Amino acid sequence: MLKLFCLLMISQLISNFTIFKRRESLSDVSNKANVLVFYFKIRFLISLVITLLLIVLGLDIKWKSWVLSNVLVLIINSTIDYILTYAYVKTKFAKWFPKYKALVMYLIEHIVRFIGIYISVCVVSGRSLLTFRMISGLDFTSVPRETMTFISLTFFLLGTLSAAQIIKLFLSALSLSNDNGTATANQSIGIIIGIIERSIITLFVVGEAYSGVATVIALKTLSRFKSIEEDKEFAEYYLVGNLLSLSFSVGTGLLIRYLFKL
Repeated sequence: MLKLFCLLMISQLISNFTIFKRRESLSDVSNKANVLVFYFKIRFLISLVITLLLIVLGLDIKWKSWVLSNVLVLIINSTIDYILTYAYVKTKFAKWFPKYKALVMYLIEHIVRFIGIYISVCVVSGRSLLTFRMISGLDFTSVPRETMTFISLTFFLLGTLSAAQIIKLFLSALSLSNDNGTATANQSIGIIIGIIERSIITLFVVGEAYSGVATVIALKTLSRFKSIEEDKEFAEYYLVGNLLSLSFSVGTGLLIRYLFKL
């Protein structure tokens, strides 16, 4: 069950990031059906690619459970995507969280999606929804190495891809990026740089190469030194974003070390 959950989470995290990068450009499309079909295609194709990778790698997995759970997750995700097309939903969030609307919507939306994955896995596996009690008391030293790898990859994607989305939305809410929160060309490059940076720092933390973490931060700071010195607003943007990014990557690295008892 744990392996199946992690595989579905990996598919979900990659899909969420891909759609997040395109959502702003598609939000004004009058034909909402086209947008929903596009989202479905992205989720389906990524799920298909992961399935093919599992086949090629010859991993041990219950294929009936994998296919059924994917179908359930696709239905749940499509339902959520459909609900989010209603202007009423965005209006309500704008009323309740005027400044942090996009960030709160993102967090709630994806928590619901993750719960949907959990429910799907429980239904397909014939487990009780209270299975999390058993998981919380699980001794990770007894978990197969293959499953531990998927668990670590799940946390790695949370600390890199999901972190990129959360940081962007948080900075937008603080008015430290452009007003409407959409990604400019420079911001898109910044997101990619941030993902690479968090990936490298996470690997350094896992390997206890903490001097490497300092080197990455120093190199990034040197590349932006002139902008930091001349632009106070950019300096604030850079500092907040950098601290959030560092927190996600170090936290992810420490968590992986804990899981593997390194």
